[in-house]
Amino acid sequence: MGFFDRFFGSKNKPAQPLTYDQFWLWFQANSQRFYSIVSTQGDVEKEFFDKLTPKLDAIRPGYYVVAGMYNDTTAELIITSEGVIKNMVFVEELIAAAPTIPGWKFTAHKPATGIEEFTIKMGDYVFSQDLIRFYPVEHDEYPDEIDIAIVYPHYNDADKQVIVNGLFIFLDNYLGEVDAITRIDNIQIMGPADAKEELIAISKLKAYIDWREKEFLEKYEGTRHNTDTDDHAAINGQTHEGHPVIAIVDTALLKWDGKASHPWILKLMLQYTKRVNGMPDAATMENFEAFDNDLLEQLRDSDGYLYVARQTSNGERLVYYACKDFRLPAKVADAMVTRYTGRIKGIAYDIYKDKYWQSLEHYNHVQ
Repeated sequence: MGFFDRFFGSKNKPAQPLTYDQFWLWFQANSQRFYSIVSTQGDVEKEFFDKLTPKLDAIRPGYYVVAGMYNDTTAELIITSEGVIKNMVFVEELIAAAPTIPGWKFTAHKPATGIEEFTIKMGDYVFSQDLIRFYPVEHDEYPDEIDIAIVYPHYNDADKQVIVNGLFIFLDNYLGEVDAITRIDNIQIMGPADAKEELIAISKLKAYIDWREKEFLEKYEGTRHNTDTDDHAAINGQTHEGHPVIAIVDTALLKWDGKASHPWILKLMLQYTKRVNGMPDAATMENFEAFDNDLLEQLRDSDGYLYVARQTSNGERLVYYACKDFRLPAKVADAMVTRYTGRIKGIAYDIYKDKYWQSLEHYNHVQ
């Protein structure tokens, strides 16, 4: 792209929801005016993004945009979730629904750029393939994790945030937004003095990730777990503040050696206010059970979605699924929020990568 601008979408609640088709009909009606603004490098934020983002917000929160010229005759609109995993599938659905509009290219997520073609500058720092190195960090207890140490020669604690931001923007451009977020499990950033292994040119990082992922897919392809006969444990305890806690966990899953085959954790948070001895009252519990059963119908173990645990305490029920991917759980959870609004006090959810379910490890210590 010859130039780009980014606008972090507004947080205003939309007055009227839009469908994907309604959004694209609106965009198509304004496409020539928007093309003129982008192609002449006009006031893109005021004349384009300020018109665009309220429409995107009316579909759902979480869309962000980048725009510029793809070539001399084509403007490009990139829609991104800015790294929020649970919003990625909705970005992809919106772009998939786009019609063909002359003079426009529509892209889901920030794409990879040839590493030789870009240099990132932030403040006094430059980030390019000539400066950045990496090495893999291996863990005997977590052999399938892709953990990368990024080594930058000018790293210093005083400007840590600027340097970290610059390196992550570099990786987004080099690998593409989706790969940078979903294919690397952990990233450490340091200066050369802290490096513990031989340094490798950053241009070889993509090949390394491809090789590791190929090994991973071959190792776990088709791995599924049938939970019908699993043992479960009821855990009773108290929070530090003295509130009662009740958890139900699938103990067979917590001991399973195939955890890495289901590396995505869906965490749902259900709020309640009507309590009996700190626990939900009968009506709330009935709605929680209906919610659980609804989820189980849509996220089945045979398809790669495992109900690992639920925990109830102090006005909140937490539900944890381990999943083979993140797209279907995001769609199901989003639909469940809408379906149970009014029946459950409040519902939120998150999806994150945790290849060895370390965020659920505390359940092993209280059995």
